[in-house]
Amino acid sequence: MFATGTTELRGYGNPYCLQHLQAMSLQDVRRENFIAWMKASGLNQSRVASASGVSYNTIRSYVGDGTGKQTASLTGVNEAKIARAFDLSVEDIFGSELEEPERNHLAAWRKFRFMTIDELADKMGVPPATIELLETTPRPPSDKWLRRLAAPLETTAGFILDFDPNDVDTAALEAALSVVRPAEAKVAERAEARRTGTDG
Repeated sequence: MFATGTTELRGYGNPYCLQHLQAMSLQDVRRENFIAWMKASGLNQSRVASASGVSYNTIRSYVGDGTGKQTASLTGVNEAKIARAFDLSVEDIFGSELEEPERNHLAAWRKFRFMTIDELADKMGVPPATIELLETTPRPPSDKWLRRLAAPLETTAGFILDFDPNDVDTAALEAALSVVRPAEAKVAERAEARRTGTDG
């Protein structure tokens, strides 16, 4: 199970909050993994607290008490205490580490825009094999390619990098793009004007 964080748009200084564009944060995933582990192990919060030395109130506030109020995370020290008490690793209980792996969302964006590889290649003036290579490489395309891909995909370089468009609310996504794309275009225009010496 994987989810991205609810941070600012990476590298573009845009404060548009992504919490409306994410189903679950990585912390939420880790919390769900912890709860699932307790259930599968036949444990409750009290037994975990007793065995690990982490206070019951800390665990209860992390898991939630039915009021919808939860702490964002356990500290690394408390995660380690719980794992050590049951002879497991932190990852065995909580799942993936907080450093999220990079994913390549290019193919998802192309399909989201109902384009074939050939159509995207034609719009960009590159061979279809180039798009295939960009899509099948596990890591995301370079910044240079992301900027080139953004316009034909009607999105931004940052959104291609950060989102699978199928994992977020479409209306919220398009609303965010309507704000971010014009702002990015102005920044690009200014950069080009400075580069060519036509900025007055």
